[in-house]
Amino acid sequence: MVQDGVYDAFTKRLAETAGAMKGADGFEPGAVIGPLIDMKGVEKVEAHITDTLKKGAKVVTGGKRAAQGGSFFEPTVLADVTTDMVITKEETFGPIAPLYRFKSEAKAVKMANDAPTLTLPRSRRAVRGKLRSHSCERFAPNFTSKNPLPGLVPGIHVLTQPQCP
Repeated sequence: MVQDGVYDAFTKRLAETAGAMKGADGFEPGAVIGPLIDMKGVEKVEAHITDTLKKGAKVVTGGKRAAQGGSFFEPTVLADVTTDMVITKEETFGPIAPLYRFKSEAKAVKMANDAPTLTLPRSRRAVRGKLRSHSCERFAPNFTSKNPLPGLVPGIHVLTQPQCP
């Protein structure tokens, strides 16, 4: 989730970074992205991308199988993703960064609490250092108010103040 005021600049920068990632065997120097586990994984990634495109999202970079063949897939950035898309309801397990735009804190909290995959790591200990906002005290209670699964902390990555715990 990205705040509307920085959405376009953030999207551009993320796409540049993702587009520069080297996909290769994990033992090859400089490799950043390896293959997916199998072809079913590739098909799921493609299905999620297809669903987002049908519902109005746009591929900013990537979006297709990588030139290496096999189960390699290009790092993909999707813009204009909404919570009614399959990618929001199911985990993809592929190199996709779906970007959700929000204008207000209230909208961000509602989106995060209503969408099962817009969550922070499943361990409360892993949450430390992940939430970034102008006001930790204002955001944190909102993200722990609904727990769909034990140990699952709904949340969001808001990139502004790294000093938040």
